[in-house]
Amino acid sequence: MHTNLPSHWDRLADRPPHRIDVPEGILVYPAGSNFPRLPLVGLRAIVRNKLDLAVKGKSGMVSLSRPSWWWPFR
Repeated sequence: MHTNLPSHWDRLADRPPHRIDVPEGILVYPAGSNFPRLPLVGLRAIVRNKLDLAVKGKSGMVSLSRPSWWWPFR
C-alpha cells in the first residue's frame, strides 16, 4: 500500500510502499459497476493488519493508517 502526501489524495509520498497481509486476496470491480468503491481494501485486511480506518461523512474523506505504536514493528 502506498502512502499519499499529506493533504493530497492524488499524489504519492516519496517512500517505499507498506506491505500488508491479504491472504484472501482483494476484489476489483469493473468500471461502471454498481458496487461501492470504498474501502479500497476489505475489512479482513484492515483487521488482520491492525490498521485504522476513519471515514468523515461530512467531507467524504477517508483515511487508512497504522497506529503510531506499530512502526517500525511488523
